[in-house]
Amino acid sequence: MWEKVIIEGLAVYIIVVVISAGSIFDRAKRWLRPRTLFLITGGSWLFDCRLCLGMWVSLAVATICGDFYLFLPIYGFSTFIAKLEGR
Repeated sequence: MWEKVIIEGLAVYIIVVVISAGSIFDRAKRWLRPRTLFLITGGSWLFDCRLCLGMWVSLAVATICGDFYLFLPIYGFSTFIAKLEGR
């Protein structure tokens, strides 16, 4: 069980970093942002906030892998790794 949490948590962390901080999606994010103003809460857009995006990516990864019951540990582990990075 913990192996799944670690592997899926690392996968979530990498996906979130690539989407939120990677330059590969800059063009898509510039196109998407004015069309999704409803995703801005507290001055932060969903795709720029690692905690917000991490929750949704964790939910998707846990569902796709068939481990929905591990959603919270996966999210917690990926958030822990992000906090260790200092962002």
